[in-house]
Amino acid sequence: MYRIAAIAVLLAACTARNPGPAPTPGLACPRLGLAPQKSSALVTAWSTYLGKGSSDAANAVDLAPDCSLLIGGSFSGSDFGKTPTVFLGGSSGAVLRLEPTGAVRAVARLGSAVADLEARVSLRESSEARRDSGTVAVAGDFGLAVLAPDLESLLWSVGDQGAASRVAIGSDGTVAALFGKAVRIYGATGKPLGTLTLADSAVNDVAVDGRGQRVFVTGFAQRDGDPCTKLQVAWVRAYSYAGSPLWKAYDWTHAQAAAANSSCADTRGVRLALGRDGWLYFAGESAGGNSIFRFSPQDLASPAPNVKSDKYTDPYNTASNPITYLARLDPASGANLAGQFLLARLDSGKGNTLRPRALAADEAGRVYIGGVSAYAIASRASLTLDGEVLPPYAGDDAWVLVASPDLKERLLWMVWNAGGKGEVRGLAAGGGIAALAARVNAAPLHLNNALQPDAPSGGGPGFASAWPGWPP
Repeated sequence: MYRIAAIAVLLAACTARNPGPAPTPGLACPRLGLAPQKSSALVTAWSTYLGKGSSDAANAVDLAPDCSLLIGGSFSGSDFGKTPTVFLGGSSGAVLRLEPTGAVRAVARLGSAVADLEARVSLRESSEARRDSGTVAVAGDFGLAVLAPDLESLLWSVGDQGAASRVAIGSDGTVAALFGKAVRIYGATGKPLGTLTLADSAVNDVAVDGRGQRVFVTGFAQRDGDPCTKLQVAWVRAYSYAGSPLWKAYDWTHAQAAAANSSCADTRGVRLALGRDGWLYFAGESAGGNSIFRFSPQDLASPAPNVKSDKYTDPYNTASNPITYLARLDPASGANLAGQFLLARLDSGKGNTLRPRALAADEAGRVYIGGVSAYAIASRASLTLDGEVLPPYAGDDAWVLVASPDLKERLLWMVWNAGGKGEVRGLAAGGGIAALAARVNAAPLHLNNALQPDAPSGGGPGFASAWPGWPP
């Protein structure tokens, strides 16, 4: 199976704001043109392949303080016209820094695969506050590395704990990284602060709140027994930097879930993101709609504040296929402030698979979520990129949805497949720019003003795209 990595930059227009507990000051990024006006149509500035290897992939993306794009993954066969800096036995693993126009500015090589990355965001209290230049935390098969903003030097690293799969960095420089089922927390200079050793079935993601000095973790636990028999239960937990528990969300026992209107559908915590509006965002999976996500994450006697706007946000007529659940949580307490189910639907009307793999939110509270979908998301037959109707569904749609802060308006729902197959792996949004990273298992993807217009025989390069959109 060949894999193509994809990165896309979204810019969108919406003036609605949702004041967060500690909003990140915005910054002015280069404008790329007029904002899109339809949820099923988008005009790109550029779209290009990146890399030459048949197993290359883009696994993560973030926005640097200067509005350049940070892309992490495996990129072999090309250094994109740059002389790379090499750290920790760097070979095919790489962090790329691209200009908003698509030109490659710098390349850093680390190990054979970068799994995740995040750039530090510093906050200033003034009307002219902006994101400072920040260090870049990187996770991969080499462990954990923290790079200087220009990618030219390695500030510190952890290589004796094995591979790291996920990483987050707070506004104060605190880093949390996931090594297997252990979350290790480090200060801005690399000093160990605490370790969380978890015994759950899976630990899937971490996030860091520098202002509140909290670390958030999500995953799921296998909790079996009658009447549900076998049950997977999603959880979100908050800890202090030293590892002390602060609060938890979901994390119910089997008996509690079963008693809540027979909530016997498996659930999993998949992704967390501290939005640039200051709220905590959660993306989970539910095996159908009969799940604990129908209720408050801390009170099964209370319904969740879930928003239903159409048949793609109402989980009726669905079996046990995985669907997505999205929620905005209060980082101080774990309370659910707004939630929504998302699913695909067959032409017959039956619910179909839609899985989350990436999550972000911008300063205005617009939510960006993406992953992989079976047939079909809303308006699939009429989606257009650069005025061209996308080819019919060919399997594994790499999708991204952008929602208004109250989750009531769908600003964009798009796939990047142009007859191929893929999966969104990373999203970033801020300062009027958003970015999407995806793995694509079969070419082609949509191209426009491509820096590298050709894919190697059989497919396999990375992919990047940029387009205009919303100011913060």
